[in-house]
Amino acid sequence: MVLLTISIFIFFAVNRSPISCASSDSRWTLLTSQSLIENSTIKLDSYIDIEGGYSIKKDGKIGYGIERKGEHYYNFFPIGSSLSSLPFVWVEMQLDDLNLKSITHNTKVQKHIASFVAIAIFITLYLIANIYFDSIWSIIIAISFWSGSALASTLGDGLWSHTFAVLYALLSIYMMLKIELYSKDRYWILLSLSLFMAYLSRPTMSLLSVMVVLYLFFNHKRAVAIKIILFVSLLLGLFVLFSLYEFDQLLPSYYMPKRLSSDSFLTALYANTFSPSRGLFIFSPFLLLFFITPRDSYNIVRREKSLLIVSGWVVAHLIVVSKFPHWSGGWCFGSRFMSDVLPAIYLLFVILLSEIYSSQNGTRKRFVSLFLVVTIPISIYINLYKGLYSIYSASEWNRFPAKDNGYYFDWRYPQFLHSQQRQSDRILEYMIKSIEPISTGKSIRFDDKNVAFPEWSIYEKRARWSIGHRVRMAFYLKKYSRLKGILRLRVGTSDMQEIGVSINGKFIGKRVINSWLVEPINRWDADLTFKFDPKILDQNGINIIELELPNAHRVANDYPRDIAIALKSFRID
Repeated sequence: MVLLTISIFIFFAVNRSPISCASSDSRWTLLTSQSLIENSTIKLDSYIDIEGGYSIKKDGKIGYGIERKGEHYYNFFPIGSSLSSLPFVWVEMQLDDLNLKSITHNTKVQKHIASFVAIAIFITLYLIANIYFDSIWSIIIAISFWSGSALASTLGDGLWSHTFAVLYALLSIYMMLKIELYSKDRYWILLSLSLFMAYLSRPTMSLLSVMVVLYLFFNHKRAVAIKIILFVSLLLGLFVLFSLYEFDQLLPSYYMPKRLSSDSFLTALYANTFSPSRGLFIFSPFLLLFFITPRDSYNIVRREKSLLIVSGWVVAHLIVVSKFPHWSGGWCFGSRFMSDVLPAIYLLFVILLSEIYSSQNGTRKRFVSLFLVVTIPISIYINLYKGLYSIYSASEWNRFPAKDNGYYFDWRYPQFLHSQQRQSDRILEYMIKSIEPISTGKSIRFDDKNVAFPEWSIYEKRARWSIGHRVRMAFYLKKYSRLKGILRLRVGTSDMQEIGVSINGKFIGKRVINSWLVEPINRWDADLTFKFDPKILDQNGINIIELELPNAHRVANDYPRDIAIALKSFRID
């Protein structure tokens, strides 16, 4: 009953999360599944002209994540997730008129699949822990690790290729332990299939196969290890033949080792472990247990030297992903690339806990318990709440400035603590680096490149809409001799709005206005005038006009932002 209750909680926690990566790498995963069901091929040629949100080919250009080979179109990303999703997509197609080129349909099905896989991952975590602990403690360890790591935050926001890969890796480790500890040698076929599917889902999981084979080989299961090598090699050979037939190359492009080339290895190494916005040990601080209990960590490896092989997988994987040119993982939450190796870390974590709590040293056990009581809730807050339910942490943090890698290392704006205010401050800081002074006595348009608009929407043809209850405009001023001290705003409003105005922190006035009522409807704007003391302006530094908009609200259900006014221009006299 406890397992069932937690599984239901996990399903709804993942399925109801507002964070989605459905339009990222996984956008074509389920369409490939649909193509296999409808057309018995992974080619996406039949869906080029389907309308619905995603574009395979538009204006002569190929969409993101699409690869063209000859005259055919394919999903660039690994095929393993598409194959694993087949039963889910088939069921959804029976229940609904499904078009997975529709963003809405695709996102819904991705979330459903991610939710069920999350439950399967949790159950597998429990089964592994149950080898070393009783049922209750196994449940506590499993749910703590799931909710306090990227298993919840990264794998929960959509159908990344990591999602199924991690599940297959955990199943492989569980079967590996059953073979080693309980001589369940008959699992070798299922283990081989699981290893191969992990590789099909994520090519870096080839290291998992190496780890499992070596682990069994050095634990006196050489016959089983050899069978696994032969069977996985056979499956890999069939995959190569398929690739030659389908793509006219040994392996699909995503699986080619040429992707491992980077001149920022040391930077990526630090980023993936301890940086404020990609560090594995920062987002899951309870994993620092390995570093604060070095004697116990050493003892488990000394007593069972084959655990060095498991540890070797962790180190080798870290090196490999840090060699990716795209080491940051792109639009994601935390250390996405390190999520693949969490199954190995989990096994080591469980064995380490078993070592600590089976010892006679009460002081050490109390110290470890205190450490975990503090760090596990923090990890759960970071991954389960911020990673799945904080739009600013999990989504907006990646939005702007998207190509500035310096923000991965900036402790002023760590991703796991991001908020609307931090996002605004970061954008403002970035924008003001490139703006030039503007003139007084002249109307400044809503699209002026020398004004920073950190909280506003991107500009449209006629105006720029405010987002939220507080917006700012930041600028430098050209030298001036005299000013009257008048600020003029030309704005439009969605309906009745209250506007409070401050300059450099000094309140200068408030107006209540509905531009539809005070101006002819064909103009849709109003001129607001505020008097102020010119001394509050800074001729040598940045100036900020701040607008407080307490009546900002949604104008439609399909537009989830609070808006209040549309800025046309402003002028300082």
